[in-house]
Amino acid sequence: MFLRSFRAALLAALLVLAPATTALAEPNQPPTSGAPAESDWQVSLITFGMYAPRYEGADDSRLLAFPMLDVSWRDRFFFGMKGLGATLWRNEQVDVALALGYSFGRDENDSPDLAGLGDIDAGASANLHLGYNARPFSYSLHLERPLGDRDTGAQLHLGIGYDLSFGRRLMLKPGLKTTWANARSMQSYFGVTPSQSISSGLPVYEAGAGFKSAGLNLLAIYLMNRHWAGTVTLGADRLLGDAADSPITQDRTQFSAGAGLSYRF
Repeated sequence: MFLRSFRAALLAALLVLAPATTALAEPNQPPTSGAPAESDWQVSLITFGMYAPRYEGADDSRLLAFPMLDVSWRDRFFFGMKGLGATLWRNEQVDVALALGYSFGRDENDSPDLAGLGDIDAGASANLHLGYNARPFSYSLHLERPLGDRDTGAQLHLGIGYDLSFGRRLMLKPGLKTTWANARSMQSYFGVTPSQSISSGLPVYEAGAGFKSAGLNLLAIYLMNRHWAGTVTLGADRLLGDAADSPITQDRTQFSAGAGLSYRF
């Protein structure tokens, strides 16, 4: 479904979003004696919209926008952009988290190019996130694997970003990203089985494990005040290997653009 493509583009921004917002939200200031402690709860309401391909490999795009709630408790447990989970380890440089997420499938009705391929069901996924912050650089690894009977394969997302701060309010963060997918994942989204070939008219195609895509993205964050912040993200991905050669792929180059507004309570 289109939401999977939307999520892929959004995930690329999230790989560098957390370190960037932390850098802005916590400027280098000496602690103030007697300052009140922050609440154990951090709650943000986010409205985000993104223009992204209808599916991975599509040659046309679509706009989707919706609100999100992002909640964390004592910087340990969280619910929101990264799913429902817990931070297992965090210090000034390293964070490790596990989360239960939602993996979007694909609906053949999203595009005439998917006719006859059938739907790929959505469902819960297990997620492991590793982050390393060595300012101005930040590095991220995100592993996701569907749970239960719905096994459409695992994907590993890697990202690197560079912080460019302009005062305490504005940050630009260019980044590089790539995604590796196992054979089941590649076959699920880019392969064509004999039965799908008959119903779709596409040739039989077997996709194997490998790097699925690589790309660039630019993230801009502007803190208006202690409550409001705006975010803009631009991305460009190039499908690689078996994903690029698949008969399902109509365009190997995938562009996305998004903007969001958040309110922190």
